[in-house]
Amino acid sequence: MFNDIISSLSRTEETFNNQVNDVFGQSIDNDVFMPVIEELQKLELARNETELTEKEIQTLSLELNMIL
Repeated sequence: MFNDIISSLSRTEETFNNQVNDVFGQSIDNDVFMPVIEELQKLELARNETELTEKEIQTLSLELNMIL
């Protein structure tokens, strides 16, 4: 889910950096692109952890239902 957005934004960042090679462009990369990409990566990690936890809960629920 977030991987597609991260990939697209990374390509945009790369294109931007190839076209803008001054201090202002570098500040845009450092202050806009990089923080957003980092936050999206954190969100992707959180989503993956949530999915894993959901599967663990489902497994435990099935086991509990079998016991009861």
